[in-house]
Amino acid sequence: MKIIEIFKSIQGEGTRSGFVTSFIRFYGCNLKCSWCDTRYSNDKKQIHEVSPESITEQIRLHNTNHLCITGGEPLLIGSELFDLIDLILKKSAIDDIAIETNGSIDIADVCEFRKNKDKKISLIMDYK
Repeated sequence: MKIIEIFKSIQGEGTRSGFVTSFIRFYGCNLKCSWCDTRYSNDKKQIHEVSPESITEQIRLHNTNHLCITGGEPLLIGSELFDLIDLILKKSAIDDIAIETNGSIDIADVCEFRKNKDKKISLIMDYK
């Protein structure tokens, strides 16, 4: 998987502000917004090719309950995202996941995926 960074920090936006959170920032965005605050997520020099198992282990070591999946645009990776989320939910203490999207990609698959989960999976949409 093409990752820009994986880190632990304090969530600074939205309803989860103030919570210690693990972050996964995926490479690539399908938009080129002039106001983007993470242009480096489209920089090929920043890419780290990381296996789902390695991502999961890094998240597990953060010892957090909250996860923010962001980018770029994480929905660009398609069903691989759901496989990663399933693995993270099985192997870590995460019970609250926020997927941040720019709103340009159909979210129907995400909505269907999260119906069958016993954990909280939210979509945070910053539509353009």
